[in-house]
Amino acid sequence: MTIKKLSPDKVRITLSHEELAAYEIDWDHLGPDDEPTRELLLQLLDSAWQTAGFRPDEGQIYIEALPTENGCVLILSKAHASDTLESICTPVIFRFEHAEDLLAGARQLFQLYSHRIFRSSLYQCAGGCLLLIRPLDQTSQESVMLLAEYGTLAARGELAAAVIQEHCPALIEENALERLCTPQ
Repeated sequence: MTIKKLSPDKVRITLSHEELAAYEIDWDHLGPDDEPTRELLLQLLDSAWQTAGFRPDEGQIYIEALPTENGCVLILSKAHASDTLESICTPVIFRFEHAEDLLAGARQLFQLYSHRIFRSSLYQCAGGCLLLIRPLDQTSQESVMLLAEYGTLAARGELAAAVIQEHCPALIEENALERLCTPQ
């Protein structure tokens, strides 16, 4: 197990397959309702405090679990009172020149990562469309990397999203992925 402090409010913990097996953790059952998972997380929090000084005090913690070839990586982040899903999901904007690329990328993203997209919108721009997504997988960016195979990353962040929302006509304001991928 390795523990690395990424910031005062975030640590990365890497576990091998052997370490997961020692805690009787099965990747398919990893979750808050699994007793071995809860026990492991409590031990990891204690280790993160002792090893890296990660001290979330009281309150919630965000946990992102990512499988790797050798086991898994857990990212533990301290929640803040001002956190909302909107505030923790940084907007990412992709440009598509051709409708075929947009639809192919949207279908793949919806099929594989729809559970990792908090919100999506589609806007018209000169020479194409802009798909604005708010991915929940901020650390791994798997959903963003998949979409990059079909479109061009145009911008990131709240300011870019605000400019697009103000200056580009909305084609689909809410649930763009679902609406593009669900037969009408």
